[in-house]
Amino acid sequence: MNLKNNYDKTEGAALFDDLIQNNYNFFTGLPCSYFKEFFKKLNKTTLPHVRVPLESQAVGVAAGAYLAGMKPVVYAQNSAIGYLINPITSLLIPNNIDIMFVISHRVKPYQHKIMGEIDKELFSLINWPEDRVIWIGDSNAWSIRHY
Repeated sequence: MNLKNNYDKTEGAALFDDLIQNNYNFFTGLPCSYFKEFFKKLNKTTLPHVRVPLESQAVGVAAGAYLAGMKPVVYAQNSAIGYLINPITSLLIPNNIDIMFVISHRVKPYQHKIMGEIDKELFSLINWPEDRVIWIGDSNAWSIRHY
């Protein structure tokens, strides 16, 4: 089954089900209110789930899970992409470690405006595969640039 690249913030349960159907079996990251329905499903399972205090730590934990034979997912807010870039470029890419990122796409409130405009481009700039990032957010904001 193929995963969609974009899920509306109301589709968190469907996103979780799609990840499970694609054999993802390890979850780590920092919560966002957009993940509410996602967490309701995750918390009803016995799947490994490690909450961490920093997004870069989630990448390290997920890398370890991958090396142990798991299929990991890192979830984070788009405002934290800056914390993800270094471990992606210095750990994941050089070592061919395959991790799925689930990122909340926010453009509001104001503190999310700039990152909401460039978040997808940042992953493209580091050549992270487009099919290894799933965005969850307000479906009305996917193509809107807020200048």
